[in-house]
Amino acid sequence: VDLRITELETSVDILRERLGRAIGQSPETLATVSESIPAAPPVRGDNDISLVALASSASVRVADEHVRAAQDRARAEHRKNYPSIDVAGQYVQYASFNNYSTYYKNFPSYSYSFGMNLRVPILNLAQNALAAAADADALHAEAVAQTARDQVANDAVRAQHTLRQLEAAARVSRLEFEVAQANIDAVKLQIEQGHANARDQEMARADVANRQVLLLQSQFEYLRAQLQLLRQTGELHDWALGN
Repeated sequence: VDLRITELETSVDILRERLGRAIGQSPETLATVSESIPAAPPVRGDNDISLVALASSASVRVADEHVRAAQDRARAEHRKNYPSIDVAGQYVQYASFNNYSTYYKNFPSYSYSFGMNLRVPILNLAQNALAAAADADALHAEAVAQTARDQVANDAVRAQHTLRQLEAAARVSRLEFEVAQANIDAVKLQIEQGHANARDQEMARADVANRQVLLLQSQFEYLRAQLQLLRQTGELHDWALGN
């Protein structure tokens, strides 16, 4: 028990140091206010937990944006093989202080011109290769996005099942702790009847302490799994703010 307490105190000191550096405060000035910690979130029973996780996943949104960008590039490369036409016009008006009318008869003070450039690609192997490469990039982006969606959905479902398992494990630890507590009373009765000694009583107390450590550890693992599921479903921020 003392060893476990020392390990937990080490973890607390490390987290306090990390938090102090993050917010620019001395770690010695930070203290835990238990009343400010939100209650444990309820267990989600959604059958569509994967859809919730996909809708809130930043990695999925980034992957989808990459897909749209790759598809837009592919369409742009293909359109370069289409016929295109450029039309340009220019209008010029000369100022009177240039005195062109003095040297040129019937000189107009303005002029305009128009031009047109028509391009009809017939055999552009280089552009065809660029378009094919852009298509390949778009397919690769789609595959990466699908992999990201599968990963997020699988992680959410796995986290939900893990949460249920840890919930059951926490209940078992609670029952074992209660049994160990009841065993102390049984040992006391055996001592009064002469069927046990002080060593048996100390062993029963040690068993209670050990069961309590296991209970706290199982509850901690259960809470951490709950928070991990909230992170995957995009609800961690609201929970932390008590919403």
